Amino acid sequence: MLGFQEYHYATDAAGATIMPYSDVERKPQPGDRRHNCTQIYFGPFSYSIAMRALPSLLGCGFAALAALVLLDFGLKYLRGKRYETQVA
Repeated sequence: MLGFQEYHYATDAAGATIMPYSDVERKPQPGDRRHNCTQIYFGPFSYSIAMRALPSLLGCGFAALAALVLLDFGLKYLRGKRYETQVA
C-alpha cells in the first residue's frame, strides 16, 4: 500500500481528546484546539506528520529527491575509486 490520508482530531483546554461521535452533544468551548495530521503509507510501514497533506507531501518529495541525488553521487564516487589506476 502506497499513499497518504489526511485526518484531524480535537482536544480541549486540558489536552484531552474530544470524541467526535458521542451520545452527549458537546458544543465548542474556549480553549478547544483542532489538530491536522497526515498519515503516509510506504508498504507495510506508515508514519504520521502533524501537517496538512500538501506541505507534508512536498517535504517528502524533496527528501526523496535529495536521497536519490546523494545515492547517485555516492555511486559515481565509488565507481571512480574502483577504476582508478593504482601506482605502486
